[in-house]
Amino acid sequence: MISDSDALKLAAAITEMTGQEFSDAGARLFSASLNPRMDLNDVLRLLARWNTMPHSWHRVEPGDINELWRKSRPSSQLSEARIGELLAGTESLSATQYVHARRTLLDRINSGVGEERAAVMALESARTLAVEAPKPKPRREVGHHFIGNIGKTPLKDVLRVGDDEHDK
Repeated sequence: MISDSDALKLAAAITEMTGQEFSDAGARLFSASLNPRMDLNDVLRLLARWNTMPHSWHRVEPGDINELWRKSRPSSQLSEARIGELLAGTESLSATQYVHARRTLLDRINSGVGEERAAVMALESARTLAVEAPKPKPRREVGHHFIGNIGKTPLKDVLRVGDDEHDK
């Protein structure tokens, strides 16, 4: 996550490179739109890479930086078939455990762990994951509305049974 002071430094670097002007709020908004796992050095590296690429729009957008970030991650080089090979033997896992294993695998690969070791770590983590059903919300017994108060009020008071004034 980029701090407010780093957001201003980033805005200054973008202004120097592209001529875009940022207010303080605009600089914070730009940095808040970036992937929260990036720090200032990552963004500056990706900004320099963006500047070397051909583009028709001479303004950098947060989406451009986020796309370069995704493409630069080691897990972006894996195909779905390769991920399936690495996660072989997951038939006994629930859907939640499989998603956890897949995310863990990609995170470990992005952090520099080898593919095979990351797969072992991901499967171990998924198998130890305890999946619990959501706890039901407690039901309100009686509301404050008329219908909820029927059990508390005698029916003759509600219907005014036996009230001689209204019979006349």
